[in-house]
Amino acid sequence: MYRVTKTLNHNTLLARKENSAGEYLIMGKGIGFGKKVNERIEPNENCSIYSLQDTAVCDAEVSNAMQIGAAVRACIMLIEKETGKNIDEGTLSCNRLINHIHYMVARLRKKEDLKVNMNHYMEHQFPVSFAVAMVVCDYLSEYLKQQLPEIEIGYLAMHIERVLGEEVE
Repeated sequence: MYRVTKTLNHNTLLARKENSAGEYLIMGKGIGFGKKVNERIEPNENCSIYSLQDTAVCDAEVSNAMQIGAAVRACIMLIEKETGKNIDEGTLSCNRLINHIHYMVARLRKKEDLKVNMNHYMEHQFPVSFAVAMVVCDYLSEYLKQQLPEIEIGYLAMHIERVLGEEVE
């Protein structure tokens, strides 16, 4: 059983399923004819019923994904600029770097913490990659308007070092 929320035309209406918060688009010959808001209806087997999602949620998810994608791309370009080296985006190492940046942003938003601090090791063993990681983390903090935890620098430096260690022809 559905309750009409809006009649669009004689053959189409919007309705809420009883005991459900979701809204549905119901299409069928004459289904909307003479129907009033809050009237109960039972669509027949010839009707098509489509679940509607809140577009604000979908738009927000798309916007979030685009924001993360833009941030990842900007980070790759920043690494290239800081090191003077081109990064081959088709390599496994670059793929791991991209995934790491993506999950780094996700951890920040979910307020999750890494457990092992690699900063001291990475700073002493790979100072160039560590310095680049610091620049990238500062950029991301400013871009996302949230401070990245310092513990992220060492992990990012590890991925940068891996990418820089590959020869690009």
